[in-house]
Amino acid sequence: WSIGQTITRTLIIQAKGVKAEQLPPLSFSSLPGVNVYPGKPILKTSFSQRELVATSTIEVVYVPTQPGKVEVPKLSLA
Repeated sequence: WSIGQTITRTLIIQAKGVKAEQLPPLSFSSLPGVNVYPGKPILKTSFSQRELVATSTIEVVYVPTQPGKVEVPKLSLA
């Protein structure tokens, strides 16, 4: 990455049997030397084979503010 160069990460969460509003919110930690800008989640509830399917899509933009390597942490849901 170069200083000021943006990197966009798109995350999609899907679950069956729940509405999109029931999906857990994601939280993003700050990273040393990187500004983190999570967008607003796009929530969608649909039906597939007579079953509710919830989808949450969120884009997170990372902007390095200093040179060096950066490891974007993995996310997990409990």
